[in-house]
Amino acid sequence: MIFLWLSELVLFKGSPFYSELSNREIKEAWNKSYEWLEVKDLDLFSSADKYEFFGFVRKNLVNSSLWNIFGICLKLYQSDGFRYNWFEYSDGSSLIKEGEKG
Repeated sequence: MIFLWLSELVLFKGSPFYSELSNREIKEAWNKSYEWLEVKDLDLFSSADKYEFFGFVRKNLVNSSLWNIFGICLKLYQSDGFRYNWFEYSDGSSLIKEGEKG
């Protein structure tokens, strides 16, 4: 059985999307880092360099409620007693119920 755990979307400086964001947007929205909180008082890194070393989570992720709904749906599919296969077609993807789990 395969399980999918949803985790927070984290922005790292090496990410292709990092360069698409303004410095202002990064500092205002992408400002939560559990790792940074652990080390910031140790004077190992300056606040200005924190984005060089740590990934940051967006304060209010726009589509987080949709991801929560997806997670609920996924749990239902995983617990309903049937097998599913995911097929990708040129005109779109399909999730197909294959039968009872055996």
